[in-house]
Amino acid sequence: MKAFDPNYKLLDEMYQDDYYPVFLVDKVKDELQKIIDLLESG
Repeated sequence: MKAFDPNYKLLDEMYQDDYYPVFLVDKVKDELQKIIDLLESG
């Protein structure tokens, strides 16, 4: 799999929306990053 674009901001719209608490968006982002790392490693 080709590498994920490092300039792409994960969950950017969720960070801008006050409905979502930042600490929870951070948790989701951390889990997504784990998945991205796993897929990139093969």
